[in-house]
Amino acid sequence: AAIQHPAVREACVYAVPRERLGEEVGATVFHDQSVDEETLRRFLKERLAKFKIPMYFQLTDKSLPRTGSGKIYKLAIQDKAVKLFSHV
Repeated sequence: AAIQHPAVREACVYAVPRERLGEEVGATVFHDQSVDEETLRRFLKERLAKFKIPMYFQLTDKSLPRTGSGKIYKLAIQDKAVKLFSHV
């Protein structure tokens, strides 16, 4: 749903472990136009159930990393994001 936004070029959604709730949704988003978390949340609110909207966003103006076969390298993105969001 995030890649339907005009500013978003790529998106990777993953689980972020949380002690109290088990897991929450996180997303890393590559954009080529100015966009912020609140804008994306409002956009996604019209397209997804509330529990599917990411709690955590990592926005980047760089293309997402890829595996040797050209797929988005979700595990690397998730590992980096979990370290970042563990301080939140």
